[in-house]
This record gives sequence, C-alpha cells and structure tokens, in this order.
Amino acid sequence: MRPTASASVSTGPVTSTPTPTPNGDEPGAAPTTGIAGQPFPQATSTEPAVDPDPADYPASPLVTFASWNAAESRLEVGGVVSGQLDPDGTCRLVVTRGSVTVQRTSTPQASASSVDCGQFSVPRSELSSGSWSVTIRYVVGNESVASDPQQIEVP
Repeated sequence: MRPTASASVSTGPVTSTPTPTPNGDEPGAAPTTGIAGQPFPQATSTEPAVDPDPADYPASPLVTFASWNAAESRLEVGGVVSGQLDPDGTCRLVVTRGSVTVQRTSTPQASASSVDCGQFSVPRSELSSGSWSVTIRYVVGNESVASDPQQIEVP
C-alpha cells in the first residue's frame, strides 16, 4: 500500500497528491524527494558534510576587560585568543598614548578552542593621566595579530 500526503490548505479546493514511497519499497526509510518530486539536496550529494577545522581560522585576540583599579592605582587588562593557535604563542598587552608604549607579555593557558592570556597589570608609575589605547596581541615567532583597540581613561 502506498502512503499519501496530507491535504494542504489553499484558496482552491483541497486536494491530495501521492507521495513516493521512501527509497522504493523500503518501509520507514527516509524519503529522497520533496516538494514536486525534487530531490532533497542531501540525497544528491556524494560528499559527506564536514565541519570546518578550527585550525583553518586565523587567531582572534579579544580584550575581555580593561579597567582602572583605583584602590591599587593600576590598569588591569584581561584577554583571550580563539581560532588558529600555536602552542609556542605568547600574549602581549600593548598600551599606547601618543609616542609612549607600555608592554607586558604572558604565556597563555590553552583550552580546547582558545587560550586565556590571563590578567595584565600596569602600575600608575608607568602611565600618565589621559586616554590610553589597550590592545592584546597574539605573537608567534615574527608574526602577530591584534585585537581591536579599547580606550581606557587613566585619572
């Protein structure tokens, strides 16, 4: 016995159309055709679906927080890096204002898909009052990639 499709709502009379038996005569198998007998995309593809390899993506650093700690009189910054990661990579905090640059480095702690750069700290003695640009760089050998800069106000 061949199953039939349910009736559909339209502005005209209600009709039913036969639906092909899934995969010939195999009861309970998934159908290989859909609307108007057109094949489903997966039914015609011979390529298996493959999730992209995270290593195919470039590294993406991100400043997770940047704030002035008034009680300790210091700038505190944290960051992570996701994407293509190298076990020999390092995280570098770059804080700039005009021609003045202050840097710190850390050895990141790896997880499955990212590295945690940890928390950086820069004391007041190294920073003048004003607006500073804060960036996290992920450095591997002679190459690096930087986060979008964030502005922080030092009182």
